[in-house]
Formats: sequence, C-alpha cells, structure tokens
Amino acid sequence: CSLTMPDGTKVRAMDEAMMQETLDWYSRTVASCRKIGFDAILLHFGHGWLPDQFLSPFYNHRSNEYGGSIENRARFPLRILEAVRDAVGPHYPVEMRISAYEWVEGSIEFPDVLAFSRMAERYVDMIQVSSGIDKNTVANVHCITTNLEPEMTNLGWARQVKRAVSIPVSVVGAFMTPQVAEDALARNDVDAVAFGRTLIADPDWPRKAMEGRPEDIVPCLRCNNCYHIASDHWNVGCSVNPHYHNESFVPKGIARANTGRNVVILGAGPGGMRAAITAFDRGHRVTLVEREDEPGGMLRFIARESHKSEVARLLGHYRAQLAKRDIRVMLGCEATPELVRALEPEALGIAIGATERRPDIEGCCWQPRPSCAPTSSRGASSSSAAARLAASWPSSLPRGADRCSSSRWPMPWPAMPTPSTGRRCARSSSCTPTSKRHWATAAPRSQPSTSSTQMTLAGGRRLHTTT
Repeated sequence: CSLTMPDGTKVRAMDEAMMQETLDWYSRTVASCRKIGFDAILLHFGHGWLPDQFLSPFYNHRSNEYGGSIENRARFPLRILEAVRDAVGPHYPVEMRISAYEWVEGSIEFPDVLAFSRMAERYVDMIQVSSGIDKNTVANVHCITTNLEPEMTNLGWARQVKRAVSIPVSVVGAFMTPQVAEDALARNDVDAVAFGRTLIADPDWPRKAMEGRPEDIVPCLRCNNCYHIASDHWNVGCSVNPHYHNESFVPKGIARANTGRNVVILGAGPGGMRAAITAFDRGHRVTLVEREDEPGGMLRFIARESHKSEVARLLGHYRAQLAKRDIRVMLGCEATPELVRALEPEALGIAIGATERRPDIEGCCWQPRPSCAPTSSRGASSSSAAARLAASWPSSLPRGADRCSSSRWPMPWPAMPTPSTGRRCARSSSCTPTSKRHWATAAPRSQPSTSSTQMTLAGGRRLHTTT
C-alpha cells in the first residue's frame, strides 16, 4: 500500500508500530473530549479517511492479515473502536459514520458495509450512513451532493443498515426541510437525521423547525460554495448566509437602527428582496419597487428547472418573508426619476440586476429564434408571456402580489405625492396616480437605456443615480 502522491509526497503502508501509535492517539483524544465536557463523539470511518482506507479495497491492497476479506480489512478499524470504547467507558455516546458506497470502481461492496456494521455495533451507540470519498474528485460530488443529484441520497442504504443492526441508525445527506426529516423518522427508516450545510445556510434551522416555522428557514442551495470541491479552499462562503466565513465584518444578527428612515429599494430580485427584508428588520420604513408583475427576478425562471428545487424553495422563502412584513411592494412599476423623487427616500438601494455581456466570438453563444427574441432589457418577450409563466408556478410556492390591488400584501402606507408623468396601472383600474397603493409611470418598458440623473430629495438633499 505504499505509494507516491502526485505532489511527490511518499506514503508508507502502516506497520504495527504505526498502528499502535495511532490507537494511542485515538484513546488519548476521545478521553480528552469526555474530560473537557463534550456530550458525545463521532468517529469518521467513511469518506476515505484512515479507517475507511483499511475497510475499502479501493485503498487496501494488502495481502497480509489486514487485507483481502472483509474480516481482515475490518481488523484495524475494529481495534480503533475497541480502544475508543475502553478510553471513554461503556456509557459514553459514540457514533460512527460509514460510507455505504464510494462511487468509484473498486468501492467497498454494500454487503461488506452491512457485515462491518454488525461487527462494530458492540462498540458504538449509533451508526451514521453517508457515501462517497472526500478526497477523490470523482466521488466527492456524491459525498457532498449538489442540486444535480436527488435529495436524501443515502436514505435507502440507511434503511437497510437499520434492518441489519440492533442499535440506532442515523443518516446524513441532503435532507433539505424539516418535513422530509420528520417523514423519514415517522416511517421508521432511521432513528435520527444529521444536517451539515443546512446549518451553514441558517444556523437557526433547528429552532425554527421546533417552533413550526419552516417558511422562516433560509434554504440551502446545495451550491457547495462552502465546500472545497467548489472553491479549492479559496473564497469559501455561503450563497444565502453572508455571515459565514465573513465573521470579521458581517455581523451575525441584525441590529436595530437608532433612527428609522424611509428606504426605497429598486428591484425585487433576490438581492432587492433580501435588502428590503433586512432594512425592515432594522426598523426602517421600506418600499420595494419592481418593474415586473411579481417579485423574484431571475429566480422566477431558474426555479422552473427540474433540478432547481432548492432555488424554488429560496424564492418561496423570500416571498413569504415579504408577506410577513409591513413592506410596501410596488409591482408593475418602472423606477423612473419622477417615481423615486415622489417616494422621498432617505436611503436608496439599487438592485436592478446585471446586463449580460456576450463576447463577440462566432458560435460561442446561443442566439434566440426571431419568434423568441426579447423586446426588453430583462429578456421578456411580452407581458403575456410573463403572465403565462406566472400562471405556471408550482402551487406550493407562495405567490407574489400579481395584482396591484392584491390584499395579500400589507398596505397601511402613507399617501404618496403624485408624479407629474403618472398614468393608470394596466393591471388594475384602482391604481390611479393618486392612489395610496401601487402605481406606475409612463416610461416605456421596452426601451432599455442608460442615463445619469440628479434628484432633489426631502430636505433639499441631492442624489445622483445611474440607471
């Protein structure tokens, strides 16, 4: 089993002396964990780590008493478990994670996994079922799955392990909502469900689940920006939790502002919705302006893909959070200088998205058919197409305010000055320029342009904007 790594590192097969030193370190480490107050420990026997390298024929090519049959390959891992149990005593909780399948040619066979689980149950209190290999670029996409793979990928294996042993069995891997975890427990498929990335996306996930507030849980996208497979340990972060890995400058909680201000956010895509929610939670009066007939921005289109259920869940989360707050949501309204001036913002957030840039390289980019050519800077071919798209949303998604007069959106708003270029909103006859509800201006929606404008706001302050 000796080898040389691609970077030139020489790896020597463990001899008996090295094995004994490793056992001693296991014993000392777990004893220290118990002494300093940890309630339990988890031993990682999967994902290609040392115990798994003995168990799996993908790594273990020995011809001595530690290689060949599963009984031989399990010999040193069982010595580890015995040393750990002796070090912590019979009543200290010990959980062991295993890989049910490694997603590589030469992987440990599942019958061998079941056999080792039966051998190990005398030493551990729970077996956690996972799969894949962390350090292997072929197998780690199954170890930490992306949205290209099904959710709950390891549940089938965990169900079989539970039937094979007499101790509790847990499972980890893409349990995205409290309900799917509850369902697995209710069916007696497993005894516990473990979570990883979901707790990065929302550290308050367990509390919100216990309080019956699943709509308040910020959903994980399984984008893997938090995992080295996507980042190579560079620029690690979370797409929905800016605090993660930015703890030095992004506060964990949302502090209340000393003075509430009139905040206007232009654009109800994911950035605009999140900004509006945060501003409201800080104590500001918030108006969110969106040109389209429902909030969501590009999420509305991405969520329609069959493998983008996580994005659909995020869209539903943002919409639910808007509906829970007293935020003025103006849909079907072009954010012209006259409109913004009339709203008298003390702070203005511009979240109108980006303009796609296509390199001038022949054949590099998809070109739409003439019948599908967009007629606006947002790429929508017509308002009727947007209406058809809105009507096709899954019923499980919280619907946005698709009517200007929709009562689903909070409307105890103060009267707004009438813009000089106001017109009736095409969506509702109740939306006149003098209405206290939503209204739009006469700026044509099909003529994208870039302009620089100065506005005079409340108190005589001047604001320079580029649209």
